[in-house]
Amino acid sequence: MKSKAETRHILIDFIAFIETQFYKVVKIIRSDNGVEFSIPSFYSSRGIIHQTSCVETPQQNGVVERKHQHILNIARNHWFYTSVDTSFASVPNTTSAETDTVSSGLSAPSASVSSPNFDHSAPSSSSPIPIRVSTRVKHPPKYLGDYKCNVLNYLSGANYSSGMHYPLSDFTSFKHTSSTQTAYLLSLSTISEPQTYNQAVKHSCWRDAMDKEISALESNKTWTLTELPPDKKAIGAKWVYKIKRKSDGSIESSDSLLPDPTSFRRLLGKLIYLTNIRPDLCFAVHKLSQYITAPHQCHYDAALHILKYVKGCPGKSIFFSSTSNIKLTAFSDSDWAACPETRKSVTGFCIFLGSSLISWKSKKQATISRSSSEAEYRALTDAACEIQWLFFLLSDLHQSCLPASLPIL
Repeated sequence: MKSKAETRHILIDFIAFIETQFYKVVKIIRSDNGVEFSIPSFYSSRGIIHQTSCVETPQQNGVVERKHQHILNIARNHWFYTSVDTSFASVPNTTSAETDTVSSGLSAPSASVSSPNFDHSAPSSSSPIPIRVSTRVKHPPKYLGDYKCNVLNYLSGANYSSGMHYPLSDFTSFKHTSSTQTAYLLSLSTISEPQTYNQAVKHSCWRDAMDKEISALESNKTWTLTELPPDKKAIGAKWVYKIKRKSDGSIESSDSLLPDPTSFRRLLGKLIYLTNIRPDLCFAVHKLSQYITAPHQCHYDAALHILKYVKGCPGKSIFFSSTSNIKLTAFSDSDWAACPETRKSVTGFCIFLGSSLISWKSKKQATISRSSSEAEYRALTDAACEIQWLFFLLSDLHQSCLPASLPIL
């Protein structure tokens, strides 16, 4: 087929060939919205139903049509940016006319570009055929349900639905969150990572980070500066910018090491000794003891905060009653995957001798528990071992529990 003007004759001959060769009757013809397929008089005489596909629907349009649409977009782009005279290639309004213009005018543009001539059954330009558009109800894709976008615009009441098919801000609500939680979520959405050096150099925080990185490479003697040989080419390097976040989503601060760790260790040792009569300090003090080898300034500030708390409530301590009976009572519990850094569970128990608290523990478990039940059994095991040790201790002191009072877990 040399031109699209031959489409109708070929289609009529093809239908006649089907009826003659296979003794079958064509009932339905499905095509795109091109005017070359519009032969209403022929279709009505043969009782054929002509169906057209929906525009902008890749599921119904063929590969050829999509490729042809790509050619049209390229042609419009060239005409727009090269400022070609409209006499060489005019851009018609209808979809079918655009197809005719590109197919006949792209190869050799000239002033006499014309569309193919169809017979008298083609509709005139004054009464174009209405294009069938899909009426299917469109829903936002499910894979975008976990993303939160345009949260600032949503909170300010701005409406951007007119320019977007599926604005996620229409499906996000912060009405049931607290002010601090909303501020935290907004910080996650607004803080962005620069992609290039020109973007990062505009912010002082990224400039300081790059200076520290260069200083660390120089102090570690990662490279040696030398002249480039004339027959060699330097290998390019690219900065990669990433925001380090903690497991809870907050930004990890990059404070320096404490210049005098001895004072921190001395203070922490005194606080550890104080936990023997102040169990309310155990968790905070034991947490700080994990950073005793390389403490930072924030750790020292936290130790001073504990010291201020002790100074503000000096009267709090454990009371040991002299009239308490000798009966062991233990309480055990576990917090499954409580540690945000290692996801290990935390074992906790406390043991009373009568009404006096004599033993307690809150510590991360050695292994990761795959269920809350497993974490509970590990906590019970530790509590049972502690009770057994206390039994031996009371036996060495020639003391025994009440006959009718077994240890209660």
